[in-house]
Amino acid sequence: MQTKTLLADYIQNHSLCPGASSVEEWLSKNWVEIRVGQKSIPVFPLWGTRKALTAHDVHHALTNYPTSLKGECELAGWELASGGCRWNPIFWVDRLGACALGMVIYRRATLRALRRGWGSRNLYGMSTNEILAADVEALRERMNL
Repeated sequence: MQTKTLLADYIQNHSLCPGASSVEEWLSKNWVEIRVGQKSIPVFPLWGTRKALTAHDVHHALTNYPTSLKGECELAGWELASGGCRWNPIFWVDRLGACALGMVIYRRATLRALRRGWGSRNLYGMSTNEILAADVEALRERMNL
């Protein structure tokens, strides 16, 4: 299966972008919707965050960390331990904050995610087109999942 198909299913099944019927439509949106509980908050994607969100959402789909608060804290730990956020200072701040929050309210789960991340590699160094064109199993192998 192509990663683009996996991401399209993930976006649809987790209501990440209400109204978007395809990955292309999701990528073309000027605003990103970030879920906080049952609410969606529109955020303007600054300084490459759109590119990082593609990798981030594929990380959710491949690692099986949910989009809940606990899942975001776990994924933050995994992403930091698996190589960090490369070129994106906004994601560094976001991921460090989410990991710190996870250490306070979901300590065991966040520590497990950090340990899991130390043996993995994330996708932040890849372009959106490379990620979407890749085969899911090839990415899992590359990421050591």
